[in-house]
Amino acid sequence: MKIREGFVSNSSSSSFIVASNKEPKVFVEINLADISEKIYTKEQLDDYFVHYFYFYLEENNIENIITDPDFEIEIYQKCLEEVNKGNIVYIGDVSSFDIGIGSYIYDHGLSESPSYKIISPVFN
Repeated sequence: MKIREGFVSNSSSSSFIVASNKEPKVFVEINLADISEKIYTKEQLDDYFVHYFYFYLEENNIENIITDPDFEIEIYQKCLEEVNKGNIVYIGDVSSFDIGIGSYIYDHGLSESPSYKIISPVFN
C-alpha cells in the first residue's frame, strides 16, 4: 500500500479531492507514441494491415487482401498518403476492457490537435 502524507490509497488506484465554484476540467497530455504502433514505411504499413486483419490467411500479402470488400481501403490509402509525405502513422488499439488512458480514449475518442491529423477516429 502506498502511503502519502494526509492521503492514503492502494497500489491499483488513486484518489483525489478538489473544490471549485464551476465544473473542474483536467487536461492530460498523452504521448500516443507510447501506446501505439509506429509506421514509417509502406512496407511496415502493408505488414501491419496484413497481419492485423488477415492473420488467418495462408497467402496473406497486401496484393491478395486489397481487393477484399471488407478491407479498409480508404483508411489504408489515407495512411499510405501520410507515410509518403514522410509522416509517421501511429496506430493504436483500445477497448472497453482497458483501464486508465486506454479506457478514456475508448470512451471519449481523440480530440483534434494541430500537432496531428486523425485518419480514423474509430478503427474496428
